[in-house]
Amino acid sequence: MKKYYLGLSIGFLALTATFMATSVAGTKAADETSPLLTTNPCAYMDSSGKVLNIYNNPNLTTDKIISLYHEKTNDEFNRYIGLMIKSASVKSMLIDKNGSAPVNDGECASNRDNYSTFCVAHNMLSDEEQGDGYMQYLAALQCRSGDLSEDMNSLAQPVEYISGIVQEVAYTTYSIRQGAIEREKNTAKRALDQTLSAYDELKTAWLMHKKYIEIYEALLTYRDKMVEIRHQVEEFPAKFIDATTTKCT
Repeated sequence: MKKYYLGLSIGFLALTATFMATSVAGTKAADETSPLLTTNPCAYMDSSGKVLNIYNNPNLTTDKIISLYHEKTNDEFNRYIGLMIKSASVKSMLIDKNGSAPVNDGECASNRDNYSTFCVAHNMLSDEEQGDGYMQYLAALQCRSGDLSEDMNSLAQPVEYISGIVQEVAYTTYSIRQGAIEREKNTAKRALDQTLSAYDELKTAWLMHKKYIEIYEALLTYRDKMVEIRHQVEEFPAKFIDATTTKCT
């Protein structure tokens, strides 16, 4: 996706942030009681090798998981915005099936070009086809929150030198990371709510903008026609030759 989409989305989110109150996706219902978090929540792949959750990659640290989620979320929103902006006119957007919510929510996963707010919210919340989404991210953070080994490894100490004081440092690091994970879970949820709300606002505003451009172009055509008529009228004589009166009778 081209870089200017990033600027557009970030700029619009900043402009509309004060108007965002509720999520279009209803992500408030997505909490830690989700089946995704209770059924094999820490699995990276299934037995066939299909990736279930990209954020459970054992090669990723917690910091890299957080960075990966925000990067992928930003890129995906920019992709949807790009699909929306490519619509040629208001009429095409209104009749474009990719701009309307499908009857079956399963179509959102199969049709990656559907940029309706419903499908955007559906795929950003949980995308089982690609093992991506807020719910997958939440599950991965939940798994990492209880993992002390990452903090022990971060000390880069040989096993024989891990004394009581080093373990204490590891537990302190673990506590700090747990707090950071809890804050990130709340922040990511709020960011997704607000971004979906902003996306829905943009979708409406873009239709209005496209209609405004159509009206503006029509007015320019009208002006040019009026100028042509004026030039033709200016060629008429001020007085009719051999006329007996200057008034219509």
